[in-house]
Parts: sequence; C-alpha cells; structure tokens
Amino acid sequence: ACTPNNSDTMPHLWSVAQRMISKATIPLMQALIYAISNKDRRLTSLYSEALIPQVVQCRPSVYKRLKAQLLGFGTDFTLKEDMIADLQQVYQCLGFTCQDVGAYAGIHCEDKDFVPLAEYNPSMDVKDASRIDLDILQIKILMSLESYQSAKYLYLYGRNYPLQQNTENDPYLLQSLHKMATTSLRQKAGHFYTEFTQYHGDVMFSDTVVLNTLDGLGKYGTKSKEYRYEIVAKTIQYQIVHMFALAQMTVVKEKCDTGNIDGKNGARHIWDHVAAFLIGSLEGASAGGSLDLQDGQLSWNLANKRAFQFSTMGEKNYAAINEEMEELLYAGLGALEAPDCQWFLNVYDNLQHLLLLPLIQSVLRFAILNDGVISDNDYRGVAAGEILALSILPDIASHDEDAAAVIKENLVTVPGSSVPLVSSGPQELANAFFEFINGLTYGCEYIGETQEVDSCAEARRATESDGYNIGEGIATLAILLVVGLLIFYVYLANKDGNEENNEEWLRDESQMIALVAPTGNIEINSCNDVPHEK
Repeated sequence: ACTPNNSDTMPHLWSVAQRMISKATIPLMQALIYAISNKDRRLTSLYSEALIPQVVQCRPSVYKRLKAQLLGFGTDFTLKEDMIADLQQVYQCLGFTCQDVGAYAGIHCEDKDFVPLAEYNPSMDVKDASRIDLDILQIKILMSLESYQSAKYLYLYGRNYPLQQNTENDPYLLQSLHKMATTSLRQKAGHFYTEFTQYHGDVMFSDTVVLNTLDGLGKYGTKSKEYRYEIVAKTIQYQIVHMFALAQMTVVKEKCDTGNIDGKNGARHIWDHVAAFLIGSLEGASAGGSLDLQDGQLSWNLANKRAFQFSTMGEKNYAAINEEMEELLYAGLGALEAPDCQWFLNVYDNLQHLLLLPLIQSVLRFAILNDGVISDNDYRGVAAGEILALSILPDIASHDEDAAAVIKENLVTVPGSSVPLVSSGPQELANAFFEFINGLTYGCEYIGETQEVDSCAEARRATESDGYNIGEGIATLAILLVVGLLIFYVYLANKDGNEENNEEWLRDESQMIALVAPTGNIEINSCNDVPHEK
C-alpha cells in the first residue's frame, strides 16, 4: 500500500509517474509525424515546439539534428524521411515503442529485440540494461539546470532501465544508479572492491559523494553548479557503473565454473549485460560507436575521447582500447559458448586491466588542464581531475604507495588551500604510473602521449639504461677476446723465440683496444643488437 511508512511507496509512485508521462507523449509524437508527413508547416511548428525540447533527454546527436530541422528557420520537408527516422530513434528513450505509436501512411517502424552496441552483437536482449546511460545523461541535464531534487529522485529510483519481470503479476521495477552503488553484489568485484572501500574508509563512498553533493552537503556541496555537475557525473560513470560492471564480470566467471551458461540468468546473458554497462545505448549500432562524442556516457566513450587527445586511435579509426575491448567481448562470448572457462578467465583478466587505461589517460588529461590551478578553485576541471584520481587511486595505492601519494598530492584538493595543483608537473604524474602500468597486460603505448606528457618516458629511459649496460658488457667481452688473442699470439711468438715482435705487439695493444671499443657511450641497435656509437 502507498503509505509514508512503506519504503516501497516512493519507488512505485515514481515508476507509475514516469510511465504516465511516457503515455502522454505518444499523441504528441503521432501528431508531429502526421504534420511532417503531410508537409503542414503550421502544425509541424506547433507540435515541434511541444515535443522536440523533450528529446534533449535522449541521444544528443539526434536532438541536435531534430532541433536544427524542426526548430530552426524553416522545415525542409524534402528531409521528412530522415526526420521521421530520427524521431523513431528516440521512441524507447521517451518510454514507448513503434507498436505504441502505430503506423501512419505506410511509414515503417520496427521494434528490435537485439540492438548492436557499437557493432557488438549481444547474444540476448540487453537493450533495457544498455539504457542506464540515459539515466546518467538526464541527471547531468537536471544538474545543469540546478534541479538537484529531481536529479536526486532520478538517481535514487531510476528511469530508463526496467528490471526483468518473470510474470505479468510481478511489479514494474526500475534499476537505479543508487541501487548499483549500494548493492552487496559490488563485493563480487573482488580486490577492486576491497581496495576501493579500504582506501576511502567507507563501503558507501561513491553513493555518499553523490547524495551529499546533490543535497548541497559535504566537501563539494557548496561548490559551483559546474563543479557539482562534474563530481556527480564522474562519480556515477567511473566509480559506480564501473564497479558494478566489474562485479558482473565475476558473476559470469562463477556461472561459467558451475555450468550455468544459457538462459536469462545464465553466463552469456550477464556477459551481454557487461557489454551494455561498458558501451551503453547512446553509442548506437555503428562500428566504433557514435561519431558525436557528446553521445556516449560510459567507458567506451571515455576511451574514444582520450584516443584523440593521446594519439591512440586504432586501425579502424576509433580508440585502440575500444578495438581491443570489442575483441575481448566477442572472445568472452566465444569462451562461454564453447564453454571454456579457462579461456574465459584470460579474457576476464585482460578486460579488467584494459578498463583501467582510459582512467589513467583521464587523470593525465586533467593533470595537464589543472596544471597551476589553485586547489580551492571552482573550475570544473579541478572536480573532474579529483574524482578520476579517486577512482583509480585505491588500485594504484595497493601496488605502489609512493606513486599514489604523488597523484593524490597533485590532483586531490584541500579545502581552503591556495596551493596550486599539479605542482610536480604533468610529466611527473605520468612517470608515477610507470610501475603500475608495468604490471598490466597492456603497455604504455595504449595510453599514448600528448605534447605535455609521454606515458612511455620512464619505460623508454629504463630500456635505454638496460641497452647501455648490455652494450657495455658486449664491448668488454670484445676487449677480453682481443686481449686473449694477443696473449695467445705472444705465447706463439715466445715459442718461436721472436722477442722483438712480442714487444711490438704489447706496445700497440692499447691502440688495438681503442679501435675495437671507440670512446663514447655504447648502446644496442634495436634491429640487430649490434653495439654502435651513440
């Protein structure tokens, strides 16, 4: 029953309200399609003014096209098929289907069960789960409008990801980001969860940050709206959803080990959910995801953004990290279909490591942007840099406490402090990651470089140092070989009684050594390991 004392009251009322809003939008959509199809300029303008502003909550690239075409200086009806196709793209975001809207004048529309995620084809339907990125986008929009209470409701109760109903009598429930942030399932993320909660000293750290910031409390609650926006958005994206995806990966591994592969609760379906939480619905179905980097909200989008900035584009013209992610997602699916749980374990380990790389790139990106900015500044980049650092610091600290201290000192703010951030310089932060990256499956070349930082600088110095030592050793060996030959020759000369020749050779020995090992630094040629002068 709906009573103040029933904890289920608000979630149920919220879900009912959202479905009512969706149903009320259907007649507006039908009227706009009718007006466009009949090239009625007056009605098109009227219903566009009513409907298109609602589309801002959906895919940004589609909204921008529809806004330009329908709310601009005049509608070009020669593009009516394109406009209607774009309107059909936002049906699910607005909470209804092709069947709900119906067909008009032979306009084709199809509700698809299997929707590719940036060209990854799930084995089962996960389009509902993939729409968790819409919750994130809509919270960001509400925060930009300073509608913090509405953003809080959306965070607490969800909006776009309906949970599976096993029977018609089951209640209509929504998954929420708050549930993801607080579920005990997070413990399945293993050492990532343990390290994160121990480092921050709070098992509900991310949830607390989000709620306090929305409520105007805590460290970030009194900051500017742009600052609070970054804190909430990036905490959700790269702590809450990220941790939830890692936990789901472990669930898949456990189900593989017990032979639970198929069905709605089987390993394959949950693996497809992992893909949904890493890519999301807003990337679309095309290879590489959306060309508009404002669309995506999850790890896939982060990797594509950083690929442009760190020169880590792959052969397919999107992030090399995402090319690898797509291969791992398919490899995981193949391992489950085999089933080969040892093969899957390798995929599982590699994907965990891969997901850290865009976070490292992002920490370095904001180290560059925040270089010299005062710690207590309200600049949104300061907020972004801090949350991204706090997302990966627990894992860094468990491997290299000194490196974690450097990153924290340079990017985590101190309230009231006038000390500039990144006082060590962006390159020093890149160097701090060296040992940690060395322990990952993927090397520093996946992180790349910019004009300001080179993530491989430390690796390159280590290689050069090793090269010098090896070269020196080879040169020494050559010297010893020559000396040995000289001694052997002297022995033969003595044996023949030729004392003058012996003295002559001994006198010229230093010159021979100088020819074999010329002065100067020696290093190894990368092609054939032959020492050459530096």
